[in-house]
Amino acid sequence: MNVLILAAGYGIRLHPITRTLSKALIEIGGKPMIEHVVEKFARFGEITIVTNRKFADDFDHWRKGFVRRHPEIHIRLLDNGSTSVENRLGANGDIAFSIAEAGLGGKELLIVGSDNLFTEPQDAFVHFAADKPATIATCNLGSREEVKRFAAVMAEVNGRIISFEEKPDNPPSTLAGTMLYHLAATTVPLAREYLDSGGNADNAGYFFAWLGNRIETFACPLKGEWIDVGSHDSLKRALELTAAKHS
Repeated sequence: MNVLILAAGYGIRLHPITRTLSKALIEIGGKPMIEHVVEKFARFGEITIVTNRKFADDFDHWRKGFVRRHPEIHIRLLDNGSTSVENRLGANGDIAFSIAEAGLGGKELLIVGSDNLFTEPQDAFVHFAADKPATIATCNLGSREEVKRFAAVMAEVNGRIISFEEKPDNPPSTLAGTMLYHLAATTVPLAREYLDSGGNADNAGYFFAWLGNRIETFACPLKGEWIDVGSHDSLKRALELTAAKHS
């Protein structure tokens, strides 16, 4: 399959750190966040990372050093041309751009956010998703209030999603969607169709909600802990978790 890592955001909630440094290149546990993501998912297929023009050179510098140390891992880097928050493509725009630019059609596609840290390998997720049209990894946050920042998910025992709402005002459960998706090869072209139909380009959750009205979608509980590093508080938790793991 192909593996697409989204790293084209501007991380405005992490200012001032991210004024001059991509969120994905912030060091956690002695290495850039993007490196943790690559190491978790590289064994599933060729890695494509999409970033913006502002940080493309920084990512290229990191990539060259990383592949020297890990020559068995090939990384393709895409520059989406964006230079600021005002002209960003958004997560769904980046997905469609990357599929077209890197020729990611015709195979299964694993999509993960570069700011999503997982403490455990996600082989079980990939295995579960293998024969399904579209699958999202989910995490029980134990709090409906926390779910308001993500997507609220309700699923049947077999994992089939019966309700998916991005950033809900009144979450029906404590189950949240993460930024880890798997799309079957036949589902991949729908990323462009979604945008062409006027879909929200910014947040990938809206794309997945739209998919649920077109095809069967599924949820799979992820293994281990998950942190979406989008704020100073979540960055602090990621640093503490990594420090505890290595202590």
